[in-house]
Amino acid sequence: MAQVKKSVSIPKSNTTVDSNNVVQLIYADAVIEIGIGPFVSRAMLGRELGPGRAAPIVQLVMPSNALLSFAQNVIRLFGKADTVEGMKGHFTKFQGEISLLDTTLIPPQKR
Repeated sequence: MAQVKKSVSIPKSNTTVDSNNVVQLIYADAVIEIGIGPFVSRAMLGRELGPGRAAPIVQLVMPSNALLSFAQNVIRLFGKADTVEGMKGHFTKFQGEISLLDTTLIPPQKR
C-alpha cells in the first residue's frame, strides 16, 4: 500500500468531514471535456491511450459555484512557493533516479 509522505491542502474552515465515510479513488491523466453551465458543470476525465487518444473513465458533475471554488483552490495551491519548491525537490530526485537507471541498465555502447 502506498504512503503519502506530504500532502498540500487548503482546508475549508466551515466544512466538517465524516472520517468513517469510504472515499473512492479515481486516477485520470486526461481531461477530455469540460462543460460549464450557469448552475451545474460537468468534466469528463479519462486515461491517455497514446498521443491524441484518451478513453473516458468518469464524469464529474457538480454545482458550477463548487467547481469554481475547486479551480480557485487548485490555482492557489500551485501558486504557493512551498508547493512549487516541494515539487521541484521531488522532481529533481526522480530525474536523478531515472538517470541512474540509464547508466545501470543500458550498456554504454547502446546509449
